[in-house]
Amino acid sequence: MSGIHNACRLGSLLIVGSLNAVGEGPQVIEAGPLTMEVHISPTANVFHIVDQLAAWSPFCHQQYLDYFNTLSDEDRALLREHAQVREVRSWGEGLEQTFYTDLPLEEALQAGIASSNLTREQAEIERRVLSHFGERALALMKQEEPTLTRFVGVLHKEQPKIAELSSKAARFCGAKDLRVPVYLIANPDAHSMGGGYNGGRLTLEIPRETEAINTFLHEVMHAFTHEQMALLDEAARTCPGLDAETLNEGIAYALSPGLLNNQPPGEDPLAKKVASDIAEKKPLDEPYTRSNRFGLALRPLLKAALDDENATLTTFLPRAVDAWRVMVELSKSLPGEGAQTKWIGKKSSSRALFVLSPEGTDVFQSLRPKWKENMWGRPHTKEMYDELFELHAKPGDFLVLCFVLDLPERIPAAFEDLLPSPWPRIEAQLKKGESVLLRGVARDLKVILLAVPTSADLPKLVDQLGTSIDGN
Repeated sequence: MSGIHNACRLGSLLIVGSLNAVGEGPQVIEAGPLTMEVHISPTANVFHIVDQLAAWSPFCHQQYLDYFNTLSDEDRALLREHAQVREVRSWGEGLEQTFYTDLPLEEALQAGIASSNLTREQAEIERRVLSHFGERALALMKQEEPTLTRFVGVLHKEQPKIAELSSKAARFCGAKDLRVPVYLIANPDAHSMGGGYNGGRLTLEIPRETEAINTFLHEVMHAFTHEQMALLDEAARTCPGLDAETLNEGIAYALSPGLLNNQPPGEDPLAKKVASDIAEKKPLDEPYTRSNRFGLALRPLLKAALDDENATLTTFLPRAVDAWRVMVELSKSLPGEGAQTKWIGKKSSSRALFVLSPEGTDVFQSLRPKWKENMWGRPHTKEMYDELFELHAKPGDFLVLCFVLDLPERIPAAFEDLLPSPWPRIEAQLKKGESVLLRGVARDLKVILLAVPTSADLPKLVDQLGTSIDGN
């Protein structure tokens, strides 16, 4: 195993080498249908540590702030700048694709700009922020080098276990082969760990003393289910209050720590955590509470599905949705929780795209491939608008309003302030045979209005909206 090979002018973070398990490239490990490309990269580590320090999401991990506990005013100001970039580019929207790489920082920034994963202005911010923290982040990486290289050996040792799960997950999700870049991250805590699968990259923070293999398998499951997010979206749409992200997390938590964990026989860390959350009266709108509780509800269903060669994600999801409904109803009986049991998407870590369109149109499905995060579609009824604003919408989310002149659905009167232009003006254009595409901001949402004279005009306008949903 090689060590850290880097020459770094820390003031500008000019990294010209990389830390990898063998030589200068990733170590490739075959595990059934899963191929892992294992990287230990200075650029990835510096970015990840800074990203966690910025605490821009409820899913950022506290141990990094605890470790770097003497942040200056300048440090905090720069972290706020990074968080502002994250407001525009959330999970999987370009930063992961740019910085989880073996490239030196400057080359990574230029590649990010070239692939439109960063604007030049965002790249300049990231250059300053990452360079500022580079020396401290690389010192942590150097300190944890033995832990990181040891875990590469764990992946080799556990290859049969990984292959067994990957084979089941691939069959369950309808996948054939999956190649996943894996980035191992220095972790200042001996026991806490965390991981993620965003932008097609799997990241794992490796603790010194607690084994991380089952957390790794949690993220592997995310990698497989990510290929079927359209199915998860479709299932979630059948149940008010549910979304694809919650389904995805519930499945992964059911696997680990539900079915796979590092505890002695007879110990049940998932059930223990759920019991603790209930005792502390934590509501379902808290992300980890929701994931753990739904994971516990799904655990027996997932075990049966993974063990059944005929079971698939398609046959599993209706049962998962029913499990969610049962869990929510039971939660109403818990002390202090009756008023909290509606899942509140307002606290989701990702931006959401909401689509309200006439029954029978396929606007939602047409836009689905163009949006990487949470997406929710419903017809134009007052009940659906009420649910949207009561349970789901948060500042910065996107709302697509679609209307067809020859179909009866219209916006409820109580929500006409969402329209970027008064309806009589829009209607007059439609009656002239003109299609209308407008943008606006209302109730802290970014509103996009699509209106067409006839249903036959709709596909062209939806295609015109295309990949510019976010206005970039």
